[in-house]
Amino acid sequence: MEKNQKQKTAVTGLLTISCIGMVLSGCTAKENPMEGQTIESIVPSPEATAAEAITDVPAVNEPTEIKPAENEPAENEPAENESAKNEPAKEIDPQTAAENTPETTADAQSLYEQFLNNGIPVTVSEDYPENVYGIPVLEKGGSFTLAELKEYISKYYLNPEYTSKTTCDHMQYAYIKCPDSADGKAKNLLVKLVGLNIYSDNDDSYAVFVVTKDNDRLYITDGYECWARSTATEYINGTLISAGSSGADDHQAELSVILSNGKITDIYSAEFLSGQRTSSVSSSTYYEIFGDDAEPDWTISIYSIGDEKYYQYYIDECSEDEKARYMNYIDRCREEQGIRWVTDEELEAAVKNQCSSLGIDHGVTRQQEEVVWNDL
Repeated sequence: MEKNQKQKTAVTGLLTISCIGMVLSGCTAKENPMEGQTIESIVPSPEATAAEAITDVPAVNEPTEIKPAENEPAENEPAENESAKNEPAKEIDPQTAAENTPETTADAQSLYEQFLNNGIPVTVSEDYPENVYGIPVLEKGGSFTLAELKEYISKYYLNPEYTSKTTCDHMQYAYIKCPDSADGKAKNLLVKLVGLNIYSDNDDSYAVFVVTKDNDRLYITDGYECWARSTATEYINGTLISAGSSGADDHQAELSVILSNGKITDIYSAEFLSGQRTSSVSSSTYYEIFGDDAEPDWTISIYSIGDEKYYQYYIDECSEDEKARYMNYIDRCREEQGIRWVTDEELEAAVKNQCSSLGIDHGVTRQQEEVVWNDL
């Protein structure tokens, strides 16, 4: 069992996506390239991105210090012995589970609780993502009790060449609604394994697996991982927001839903480019207009919704000369590359259409209450 050794990108924190108007200081509305329309942006300005939207973290070689969970042993306490590691997860109290569980059918709840108490196994679904970066490797058709899943994933991540640690620190579970459920009662189970040293020793990185019921059996249908420089936030309504970065001027974020089939499906994914990274829209045009050494003070956002891409730009301040170059780049990208520069209204319409195609209410895109994670 060989761990995926792909290089992980540095992540500077969570990008909070919010709709704000485009500000073109020194650029009048009538000179807007969208035939007099006001171009608006759905991403923060560069200043807001640095000050508000991105969680402050140290440089790449200084991993983020994450406070241990309350049930983790203190640094000077002895580690759990080997026999304790192999003990089954503590029994789930049905009353506690019910208090933190969205309304669901009784048979699904019973199966989930049996699995959490090591009573029945789950099977890895035949459509589990295969060799996808950021998703833990599981063999399709494999079967695991909770204890066996813990052992398998711990071995997968914790390489004895680099650590003496042999098992994850702890496990948690949470329930999440299925936004495409007809009666609103279907839910999926999330199982989290924390302390996998994905980025560095004791970095509190973790893997999450989606468990869903189908024909009176439980299946692991999807999963994802988070390490010291990436983030994911799960919401009770079935949405998932995740984010990462390929550097200070290239951030990514996804708004996804976990459907009743247990699959994580994007409503949209977005990439936020600034400085020289905006050259990726059209490199030859960029260097012809800006030259090799320029650092344009603007942001270009690229949204992938279904099979389509939508582009927006945000300019905070600009001189007349800078404005002319920005507008030249925007116009030439549209004319020569077919780039679709859109307003917020057009982008929102595309998001609504995507929600409709997934069979979910557009209202789920408005963040609600986060899931409750329970210790195992």
